[in-house]
Amino acid sequence: MMKGRKIWMLALIAGLATACSKDSSDLASGSGYQDEYRFYAKAKINGLPIDFNAGENGYGLETDYTLEDSVIIMTGKLAKENQPLKNAILLNIRGNKKVADESSFRVEQSLYPGLFSYRDLSGYITVAGSYDLKFLGDTSYSQLRYNWTFENGDNSSLRSPAPIRVAVSEFDPFKVTLKTDYYGCISEVTHWVNIQDDCDATIKVSEISNYGFKVKAISRQGNVLNVDWALDGQEVDPDFVGAINASLYGTHTLRAEIYFEEGCSKVVERTFDASNTTPCLTDFWYEKNKSTTYDSEQLGAVELEYYDENGKKFTTFYSGTNGDFEIVSLSPYLENEKGQQTTRFFFEANAILKSEDGTSVELTECFGSFAVAHP
Repeated sequence: MMKGRKIWMLALIAGLATACSKDSSDLASGSGYQDEYRFYAKAKINGLPIDFNAGENGYGLETDYTLEDSVIIMTGKLAKENQPLKNAILLNIRGNKKVADESSFRVEQSLYPGLFSYRDLSGYITVAGSYDLKFLGDTSYSQLRYNWTFENGDNSSLRSPAPIRVAVSEFDPFKVTLKTDYYGCISEVTHWVNIQDDCDATIKVSEISNYGFKVKAISRQGNVLNVDWALDGQEVDPDFVGAINASLYGTHTLRAEIYFEEGCSKVVERTFDASNTTPCLTDFWYEKNKSTTYDSEQLGAVELEYYDENGKKFTTFYSGTNGDFEIVSLSPYLENEKGQQTTRFFFEANAILKSEDGTSVELTECFGSFAVAHP
């Protein structure tokens, strides 16, 4: 068991004078976060902001690692030096492979940019970046025939197909098309299903004639901000009552790019026959849940702890843990005072944390910079 690997940072990053930021433009440009303090954590606890910075108000980042049951556990603790744990955040990251000894540990196999699972007391751990989608077809008409087409190549003719497991790294969004046949009346709708984001909506087409039709975006989750409409690939702008005026004959495809106040978007397409004034327009619904698997060792999992102003501990380590953790970027860092190798990383997190007495807090909008020591 290795003890006392500490990094107490009192200096500011040279050349970075702006306050820390984590907007998408920084990430997209590859510049990463900009920060005044080399190590910090910022978040909201039950909606109230917290802001811990190493080198300010006695805070420092203490790093350590242990070897337990052939697993390296890397720890970073942002807290006040030589004081009881209050107003503090701690991260434990388990190595993702068992090792015979410390010399066989490879940090690049355990720390990397990407999504991580939280350690779960039940033994059932979420599969990081993976979701199970369950679909349910419309029953507005009896004796419907269903034809599902999924972006991963799967197909189904059932009203409710078997759940499909989707990895964010492969599909986000995930394209799903349902074509139904009601005694020769064909309806086709396509949803680009958001995997990480939760915004959801569909579109309604009504009052179809050879001269136009009415459209409406209907939110299922989230608040619709605006919609970009296109008919057969050409942009169209509904009037104030939601009517699209066009000369219509035969089959047409309406596409809606729906934008939400929450910052996400959703795309829906519907194909309809303008010659049929009473079309059998059908739709589908879906449920989305994080994929889970039983893993007694839970290698590569993360445990996040928060200590409030009274020193009460809240943790993500409980049965059915709920939240997300992501390492955004990382790089080798300076050796610590014990001569140990360290790695610095920027992270984002959200979670429900629970205490021993069953009370809980919600951690949101959490981001920061930590470092851990390792063999």
